[in-house]
Amino acid sequence: MRHNKYTMKKLAACIAVMLITYIQPNVKAAAVKPLHEVPSAQADSAALAIADQSIADFKALDKKEKKSRFRAVKKLLKEYRAEMRAGTDDENSSGVVLLAILAILVPPLAIYLKERNFTWKFWLSLALMVVGIIFFSSLAFLWLFAAALALLTVFDIL
Repeated sequence: MRHNKYTMKKLAACIAVMLITYIQPNVKAAAVKPLHEVPSAQADSAALAIADQSIADFKALDKKEKKSRFRAVKKLLKEYRAEMRAGTDDENSSGVVLLAILAILVPPLAIYLKERNFTWKFWLSLALMVVGIIFFSSLAFLWLFAAALALLTVFDIL
């Protein structure tokens, strides 16, 4: 019986390594690359030219139009601040790191916090985790599958 326990641990470790080697290229491929790259000197001069033109256009507006544009900008700024306070910013890197850690420890909770809904991913992860806990000695690798599903969900791959 002891031999079987260590064999299952080795199998689980091999599956985890295979999953990590499979997931890693996909995560790198998901990185956003710029459509075109502009040398920095050209980009700076182009940005300055656009800024100067925008300032000149703004100064040419009448007083009433300037006020309406300032109101629109203030409204957008207020909405942005409200979103930041509400925590709807998905690009928060510390949040993603915490979700990744949570995906390893408690996979269904990480999926729920990411998607804010009980989806099929949540239920599958919960089932895998519960079965992995109940039959820990023989089916411990199911926890790895639940964690892999949660990590794929957290990093928006799946």
